[in-house]
Amino acid sequence: MSTAAVLLGLAPLVPAAVLQLVLPQIEYSSLLMVLISALLYNGLIEEGMKAGFLFLFPSSKVTYKQFFIYSLLAGLCFGCFEAVVYVVSGSRNIELRFLTAVVIHTVCSGMGGLFVWSCRQKSGRFVILATGILTHGVYNFFAGFTGVFWWFSLAAIVFGLIQLRMFYRGLEK
Repeated sequence: MSTAAVLLGLAPLVPAAVLQLVLPQIEYSSLLMVLISALLYNGLIEEGMKAGFLFLFPSSKVTYKQFFIYSLLAGLCFGCFEAVVYVVSGSRNIELRFLTAVVIHTVCSGMGGLFVWSCRQKSGRFVILATGILTHGVYNFFAGFTGVFWWFSLAAIVFGLIQLRMFYRGLEK
């Protein structure tokens, strides 16, 4: 089962990257447009793809806690691969980006997994997925800054961790 989680973490990379390349780029004429771009290209596309692929995971054979852990593992794999892409592309501040990219993908994939679980339990809590999308988008928006504003990307991660715990407890029965 953990192999399936790893593969389901890596599988969304290709369609997410293709969508990000094929869709027309938003012109960065203002900070609002940069935020919208981060929400669409990073939040919606990446988190939507990851959650979509988690629907392929055979949840009937696992418990709630196991499914949650597998969704975290899938996000960890996605984040690790993205971090490798940052290294290869020569991104700046690579150490911080490496760490935070892995954490944000793990946290948001956990939310995607909780959304998938809620759908399979017939409650379909879309707010969980929407929170993951917004958290990832806000993180990416602030991660692009330097100086004081960059710290808000860490605040987005902390917010995501708190929300993840609340959603997990809310679905736990």
